[in-house]
Amino acid sequence: MVTTVENRLLTDVAPGTAMHRLWKSYWLPCIRTQKLVAGGRPERIRLLGENYVAFRTHDGRIGFFDEQCPHRRASLTLARNEDCALRCIFHGWKFDVSGAVVETPNDRRPGFREQVKLRHFPTREAGGMVWVYLGEGIAPRFPDLVFNTLPDAQVWARAAVVPCNWLQGLEGTLDPAHVAILHQNITRSAQSLATLNLMPEAEPRFETEIRPYGMSVAALRDLAGGERYVRVTEYVAPGISLIPYGADEPQQCIMTIPIDSGHTLQWNVFFHYQRPLTAAEREIMLLGTGPDDDDIYQPSDKPYWGQDREAMADNNFSGLAGVIIEDFVIAESMGVVVDRENEQLCAADLSVVRLRRFLKAGLDSLAAGGQAPGQESDIDFAAIRSTAGVFAAGQDWRGIASAPQATAAE
Repeated sequence: MVTTVENRLLTDVAPGTAMHRLWKSYWLPCIRTQKLVAGGRPERIRLLGENYVAFRTHDGRIGFFDEQCPHRRASLTLARNEDCALRCIFHGWKFDVSGAVVETPNDRRPGFREQVKLRHFPTREAGGMVWVYLGEGIAPRFPDLVFNTLPDAQVWARAAVVPCNWLQGLEGTLDPAHVAILHQNITRSAQSLATLNLMPEAEPRFETEIRPYGMSVAALRDLAGGERYVRVTEYVAPGISLIPYGADEPQQCIMTIPIDSGHTLQWNVFFHYQRPLTAAEREIMLLGTGPDDDDIYQPSDKPYWGQDREAMADNNFSGLAGVIIEDFVIAESMGVVVDRENEQLCAADLSVVRLRRFLKAGLDSLAAGGQAPGQESDIDFAAIRSTAGVFAAGQDWRGIASAPQATAAE
């Protein structure tokens, strides 16, 4: 059982909290790279309960600052993007991409502008996203996960804002038990995703393994022919989940990032190891979502999240449109921050319990002067692969998970 105090410790990311500090230890994907137009509008970005501004200069570089101008605290989202810098429209103070103050028109005293401080943060572009490091000191090694190393044509990053706490979304990605139930519409019909077809045929058992980067979560189903159907989700701290599909199928990564304690930025990153995604594959991934890649979740204004009871009577199990929307609605339906003290967990919740312990251990490590989990220098992020397929009954799943070239016999 998670007490009310423990639940707040795990979920609250407001400035000054332990979880705020933990999240600031990592690179975080914050906006689609295409959203920042060279010479275009600065964009407001809210992460971990704080507001920032990001912009792209005319020569393509990215600046990332605190949102408020350090002079009189006007929003720099209103600023002019000019001469590879932002100029506040209130008094004309101007800041280059490094955060340096290059002009203060209303105070030209020698040496004054050099005294002005504006917090700015390093960024990286990878996987169709802009990543930012909001912590203090030298940034950690960038997580060069496989989708961050592929050509643009092989990666499709889509974002959503979900009005609930981040931990609800993250726990959903590491809960294999719900896939064959909540998502059974797709598991029954997705002929192009062969590794999903066997899911309803056998009851799973669950095992987990703590890894240097996070955790492996295995769902194991013994099949009638003596083989074993294996699905291993890989969790990379603090909020990245690689969802299991066959090695020759389109892949999915879900990244859960706190906007604040009551709102979540959830990324769905689709990619293929060897080739561009096809039009048919993209259609499957669009199912039920909005067309705007910057916010694919537009909650229905109809009662009960737009659940269609007539469709449920006609063999649509959930009455909701598509896997992604099902996950969003379930997370939102729990409330802004779910009351974990009144949960009644079962054996299938093993991975959720282990995740909470893992996060708590990370908080304890930081409090004791150690480092955040998953930041050892020798972690090969690009080699972390989720696993799905049929294997020999005696084969240990730990030996096949996370292999750089893992393939599954179909």
